[in-house]
Amino acid sequence: MKRIFFASISAAVGLVFAAFLFFAAEVFFRLNETHRWIPRVPPVLRPAAGGYDAGTIDFSEIRQAPQDFGDGHIPSDVHEPNRLDFSECPKNISPKFDYWFGGPGCVVKAHLRKQAPSRRIIYEQVYHFEEDGSRLTPDQDRNAKDALIFMGCSFTFGDGVKDSEVFSNQLVRIFRDQGHSFRVLNLGTPGWGISQTVRLLRVPQDIRLKNLHGRGRDSIAVYNLIDDHFLRLVGSAEFLSRFKVHAGWPYFEMKGSTPQDLGSFSSGRPFLTWFYGLIGNSALFKHFGVDLPLIGAREIQLMKAMILDLRSSIRNHYGIDHFVLSVFPGSTRWSVPLAEQLRQEGVAVFDFSGLPINEKETPGFFIPGDGHPSAAGHRLYARLLHREITKKFPLVKSGAVR
Repeated sequence: MKRIFFASISAAVGLVFAAFLFFAAEVFFRLNETHRWIPRVPPVLRPAAGGYDAGTIDFSEIRQAPQDFGDGHIPSDVHEPNRLDFSECPKNISPKFDYWFGGPGCVVKAHLRKQAPSRRIIYEQVYHFEEDGSRLTPDQDRNAKDALIFMGCSFTFGDGVKDSEVFSNQLVRIFRDQGHSFRVLNLGTPGWGISQTVRLLRVPQDIRLKNLHGRGRDSIAVYNLIDDHFLRLVGSAEFLSRFKVHAGWPYFEMKGSTPQDLGSFSSGRPFLTWFYGLIGNSALFKHFGVDLPLIGAREIQLMKAMILDLRSSIRNHYGIDHFVLSVFPGSTRWSVPLAEQLRQEGVAVFDFSGLPINEKETPGFFIPGDGHPSAAGHRLYARLLHREITKKFPLVKSGAVR
């Protein structure tokens, strides 16, 4: 009994001491976030395999940073929450719409500003929306039978750039100049990942998908992937720490060979979501770049299954056979093994992860102080997509699409 008693006392003392050390370290690293005594440990990026041959595409436009600030200084990627003005939207918008979707006929004014002390304005932009609630594509042909459908997050939506500058509009303009007419559906939504997109496409009656029905056989659906979509899929600690609302986002897990919708992160795995949120808000874990769960073979398999599910929905509900996974430039951590597995399943993959796109070598690709693609970044991406689409789909290459 004495041994058990002393062992219990020792364990309790050890736990208290460990808690004290953690608390002290947490206080230190929270102060370090302000004073920067010790620099953060940079993330370890998985190098892209082999690179990507961009051919004759010109990169000079993005090698210089845009001088959007008077003193030429590009501030760090730390800003206040995006302030959105929905006052010019119809009042009867369906509650089904994600708040980032302006809804049918909306005009949304976005205002992004740096945090104190500088409070510089990063951008002030106006977003217009189609009658189905998708981002407006002004240069599309609304009477065209064939469509280009783009799915993804804010990189697809075009955060911080004009309607005409989004890559989807720049791409359809290139095709138009070559005599190819397309309807465009930009279903990108800021903050979204593969989970929301899969859930949306499983409900063909949703108003946002009404223009997906009855498209021509030569229509092409593209899902744009960035590294962060892996974190959004698994509800990682870092992802959950950004906004509390993320705990209510879709939670999928593999059941057999198919992904099953288990509700939200908070309802489907309440303890893990609480624990990951705790880690994600820890200054100690942030400093050393610790994020859970680690993205490994299991998580890549789940992402693969989600993309295959999305392809099935596109085919079965809307009769669109041409589906592409496009890996956005600069996404270098997990895209290579995913792309290899999807190609084995017959999925067309445009993997641009091998391009040297980063804030050091190609600062002009990004909006200064924000991290989203600039108008020049969208222009480059449109050229890359045009190059790959015309190589992959002879119908476009031959001029068959009108």
